[in-house]
Amino acid sequence: MTVRTGTQELVPRDMPTVPYRKRVKRLFGDAVFRYQCFRSRQQAHRVRERIVARQGFSRVDSRVRREIRNYSRAAFGSTSFWPWLAAYTEVHGSFVRGWIPDELLVYRLFPRANPIDIAHVSLHKTLDYRLFGDMCIRPVLIFAGGCIHDADYTRIGIDQAREVLKRHDGEVVIKRDGGSGGDDIFFVHALELDPQRYLNEGNWVVQPAVRQHDDLAKPYPHSVNTIRFLTTLDSRSNIRVLFALLRLGANGARVDNIAKGGRFLYLNADGRALTHAIDDLGIEFEDCHPDSGYAYRAITVPQFAQARSLCIEAHRRFPYAAIVGWDVVIDAGGRPRLLEWNARLPHSWMNEPHRGPLWDVDDPRLRPSPPGHPHGTGG
Repeated sequence: MTVRTGTQELVPRDMPTVPYRKRVKRLFGDAVFRYQCFRSRQQAHRVRERIVARQGFSRVDSRVRREIRNYSRAAFGSTSFWPWLAAYTEVHGSFVRGWIPDELLVYRLFPRANPIDIAHVSLHKTLDYRLFGDMCIRPVLIFAGGCIHDADYTRIGIDQAREVLKRHDGEVVIKRDGGSGGDDIFFVHALELDPQRYLNEGNWVVQPAVRQHDDLAKPYPHSVNTIRFLTTLDSRSNIRVLFALLRLGANGARVDNIAKGGRFLYLNADGRALTHAIDDLGIEFEDCHPDSGYAYRAITVPQFAQARSLCIEAHRRFPYAAIVGWDVVIDAGGRPRLLEWNARLPHSWMNEPHRGPLWDVDDPRLRPSPPGHPHGTGG
């Protein structure tokens, strides 16, 4: 049916509204992406200013800036992507063609490689053992949905949970689903843990405290020091390890997270230290651990090849996310175990200048969405 006023035809009542909604959604997506890029580039400028102030000079003169902008236009269709490429250059020492600016990685590649509903699965630590089995740490207890479960995900009562803790009789680690950066992680003796406290306080996993390999305890023995592997799954189901880094606790912390004052350094393909400790500007800033005095360059990760293979196999078990960061501990017996994994944002801008180029400039996931796509240029 068509509505008319005089001789003027208005919108038919039965005309579908989907195309209009798609256009609005696309316009909104474009606006959000442009704003995200703007904020990211502001951060790049601030990072670069701090690097230049620290070093006392800039490696990006007018000639290098022109080269970067020309590359940005040719590779990504606009010179506006140059700020992160310039920051990478300050860290690396020279410009490298093939780098991808951070805003394209964070707001275009990663959301397309790891859709948000898939990426957030990695935040649910209570699911890890169900997903990966004995590749990771077997839990002592699991608190989920207001109930208590044993390691086999069988529901048990409060008294049974107390018996499980009594039999364990050792230190345990309690982790909340959704926690990140070392937050919501607690260490307590099993006999001091009251199951009632965690019943209606969200989802938690209780794991035995891991004794790590002596070689990884030498630099810093008070935290479980982990190796982060970044893996990627391509369209042909091939899985590659892009790089690895080692994280170490510091200053008395029980966790190795950078947000808690920990250190990190990049590793080569054999598990040997490739750099000294890296700071928040991507600059190597100390050659020995501040607590132990252990020289970073003396570090070699034991069972590195086996840990690498473990991450590849784990990614095969969870092929829904294309880019995953895996945190691996080498236990006292030399066995690699998955401690955590991250599909939400397993990335730092520092990876490109130190270990890149890591990505394919021609990856279609870096391109704007085609006309008519409901999510706009960023989605």
